[in-house]
Amino acid sequence: AGGRGVGVCWGGGGGGFSMEQKRQVLLGTYVVGQGCYEEYFLRAQKIRTLIRRDFEEAFKVCDVVAADGGTGVWFALSAELAGLCALSMGDVTIVAPAFREDLVLRAAAAYEEVR
Repeated sequence: AGGRGVGVCWGGGGGGFSMEQKRQVLLGTYVVGQGCYEEYFLRAQKIRTLIRRDFEEAFKVCDVVAADGGTGVWFALSAELAGLCALSMGDVTIVAPAFREDLVLRAAAAYEEVR
């Protein structure tokens, strides 16, 4: 039908995406388009499930899980991949089960009081 191609919009007036973000979008599009879906995407989904299961086991014995600032970045990233609630406060990261922002906020308030 029409001779219109597919384009990529890199964001509007506020500066758009960084070069790294553009690279990641293009690489992801290439990987999925080249039939690497199973090799990369499904593998990543399996890893995400394993991370989530580890957190679920921890939540069986505690309401939230916390990590110090040194490991907090990776800890928060893992929580994000697993679809959990996380809050980084500089020197500590607090993670709670999905949709339990109330627990994260209560734990953060308690931490601030004793800090």
